[in-house]
Amino acid sequence: MSFETDYRSLVEAGFEWRAFQMAEPAERADRVFELVSARTSAPTLKDLYKALDDVVAQTYRDAASSKSFMQIFQGPMVGKKDKSDPYGDALRALRQKHTYVLQLRYWDGLSTEEMAELRGTSVEQAEVDLAQAELAFLKKAEKRGPVGDVAALLIELKPGELRR
Repeated sequence: MSFETDYRSLVEAGFEWRAFQMAEPAERADRVFELVSARTSAPTLKDLYKALDDVVAQTYRDAASSKSFMQIFQGPMVGKKDKSDPYGDALRALRQKHTYVLQLRYWDGLSTEEMAELRGTSVEQAEVDLAQAELAFLKKAEKRGPVGDVAALLIELKPGELRR
């Protein structure tokens, strides 16, 4: 299997939540893989995420040139409190490091091995970071209501429908 085949669903799902409803994820995934292949012949997850970040940033720049600032940030991704979304509020209340780890695992679908590779840590450290992030989320979420399965709840909070 090729790098693109292995990671296409990850890129599409990752683009979808990072730039929710701003562009077609499959089309933007094509651009991500074009950038990766232009930059290196032996891509890594770090290369893939750098290209994904670059394409997301370009998507926001493109939207900014055709929409008003308020039009870009309307909708479910706005970081304001929403009484109908208490668990989303719990996620937004976390430290950035914890939110990032949870998004990598539950929204992008990375394994702990892939998280370790991307972040330049050991697998053991990735597991510790994930456990700490889950605990931090659980503490905040339990203040808002019964939680049940943390993993299922975090997956449900992902904007969009695409999954890896």
